[in-house]
Amino acid sequence: MGYEFAAAAVAAASEEHVHSVEERLRDLSHQGELISRAGDVRWPDGTASTAYRFQHAYQRQVLYDNVPAGIRTALHLRIARRLENAFGDQGEEIAAALAMHFECGRDYRAAVEQYIRAHDNAIFRGAQHEALGCAESAIRALRQLPDTQARDIDELGLRLRVWAALMNVNTMVDPTAEAAMDKAVTLAEKIDGAPLSNITLMWASRVRLMAGETRAVWTLTERLLARARASNVGMATAINQQAMILLFEGETERAASLASEALQIADEHGLAPAGLDVQQLNLKTLAWACWIGGDIPRLQSTIEAFLRRAEALNEPIAKAFAYGRCAPLLEYLGCIDRSVSLLKSAAHLVEKHRMTQVKRWTDAVEGWLLSRHGAGAAGVARLSDAIDILNQQGMKIWTPWFYAWLSEALLLNGEPSKSLRAADDGLERSAEMSVPGYDPELLRLRGEALLCLSRTNEAEVAMRYAHALATSHRSKTFELRAALSLARMAANGLNTGDVVGLLSHALQGFAPDVWTPDLEAARAMLANS
Repeated sequence: MGYEFAAAAVAAASEEHVHSVEERLRDLSHQGELISRAGDVRWPDGTASTAYRFQHAYQRQVLYDNVPAGIRTALHLRIARRLENAFGDQGEEIAAALAMHFECGRDYRAAVEQYIRAHDNAIFRGAQHEALGCAESAIRALRQLPDTQARDIDELGLRLRVWAALMNVNTMVDPTAEAAMDKAVTLAEKIDGAPLSNITLMWASRVRLMAGETRAVWTLTERLLARARASNVGMATAINQQAMILLFEGETERAASLASEALQIADEHGLAPAGLDVQQLNLKTLAWACWIGGDIPRLQSTIEAFLRRAEALNEPIAKAFAYGRCAPLLEYLGCIDRSVSLLKSAAHLVEKHRMTQVKRWTDAVEGWLLSRHGAGAAGVARLSDAIDILNQQGMKIWTPWFYAWLSEALLLNGEPSKSLRAADDGLERSAEMSVPGYDPELLRLRGEALLCLSRTNEAEVAMRYAHALATSHRSKTFELRAALSLARMAANGLNTGDVVGLLSHALQGFAPDVWTPDLEAARAMLANS
């Protein structure tokens, strides 16, 4: 029994009628020394009884400790079974309490099932710390069962849940999350060949990807994908990982193709760690590949699918993830009000549920949006903090993108020297990881910063290099933005060359009825040339 309890639960434990138990508890409460009335309770099966609470927590503990161990076990089991029957389909409301009673009643299999139920309910509510505790308790109960491969497989699923909760509370590369993943990997290697083993090794490689180890992860993912194809489980995760690497490396068409392929695969239902939806990950990759590649209609439909998926999952982390990833894309599309609204919703969920992993992204996006909409100093500070934390934590893979946003923010805030430094930092980081996918934008921003510093020749070289690299990557959006920067230089009489041809070529990749702020500016400049 807990600090507060229902007379009906006492009746179940003592195998007496609830009315007689209520009479004795009423008399005891009137003495005012041990328990007091705490209202009434009604269970879903219609059972009604009075609730009581101990006057002091130590009183409950003393009484509990004086019950012989064997009797305690039997009492817990009776309470668990009575509550399970009383709550029926609504048992998730008390899953954690049920799990505790089953565990103390030594029905460990039932305890594991209820801890998992409580964990999933906590994930649904965004209570990551509670989810972590439930997963760890489930492992404790599970390890009371006989040591078999089936138990190992169940434990591996639970260890992935522990890792996911720690990742969401901290970050993917946080030491506690890494330690949890190490335990999962050790178990996965023990049961090599099980589908969940392959899934675990892929998520472990995702940690290395976030640290920027793209080539090593690509090699490992190819091997894991071959195993996934053989078992027909885990392909969507492996293909998504390859798509992400290609996106970072600038192969946007292949990235979009692989992400689209992965979205057609539904082979991991129930196997991905809680809070990590493979379909969402593929929609994110496809959306960014479409933006960089200039496929605006497909980008728009992918954003809507991404947001619908978040609503369908109806989990705080799924919503925060989708809102935060879609906000900058909508800003690029000129949907400013919707972008800001989604970012505010994401930031609210992140703060409410303490999602450290997602917070780094939402902080960076918020800083970038602040800078673009008149709050330059605040935006620069927010972006700088986000980058510093990512660098400290070793979450390197996204930093070239963040440096590009910081470079733009510094330009808008009238700090071209610092903007140049940020662009160079981003280029240096992308070179370290061999991920030049965002280099065209970093080079363009480098040129803009040089132009503000009156280093015109260097600026043109940087912008032309940005344009050439974007063209070689078939990154139509970056090609358009580089051509626009060169055209603005020409309009101010600061460079020579066929910028009209560059603009015309860049616009050929976009349908005439497609609109974005960049397209509007390019078409207007071409019309006036």
